[in-house]
Amino acid sequence: MEMLHLKLKNDLMKLALEYKKSLDIDIDEEQFKQFVIKSIDEKNINFSFTNECKVKECDRCSARVWKDTPQRCSHKIYEGNYCKKHNIMIKNNGFLRFGDINQERPAYDLIKLKNGVKEKLFWREQPLEQLQSILNQQQNKVILTTPKLILD
Repeated sequence: MEMLHLKLKNDLMKLALEYKKSLDIDIDEEQFKQFVIKSIDEKNINFSFTNECKVKECDRCSARVWKDTPQRCSHKIYEGNYCKKHNIMIKNNGFLRFGDINQERPAYDLIKLKNGVKEKLFWREQPLEQLQSILNQQQNKVILTTPKLILD
């Protein structure tokens, strides 16, 4: 995972330096590099790739589960589109706690909501979506802070 962080830093630095050159203004390069590195280090990027699933994609349960991050259940289909555990959950509750991966993400834990507890779910983006969001934020920060760097 450290390699991914290093690659991200190098790629962001390269993009930031290209952007700095395109501005055609005089900004101290070392100060600019330190700003980019500090901005990257302040972001908490979590790469959570696992090889847990031994079941072929087409044979996997379609229930959404929540381990460290929301993901597809790794168990084999038992009946319909779901494994034994999720079929029991549907039988007992009438629905899945976090929904089906082919449907929109629910805003609340559906089982707790049924019991009167409104627990909001905070969905995290997948690693590639997370990287794109960070790249967009960094680009905006560079654009917004460039005038400050010029004044210093």
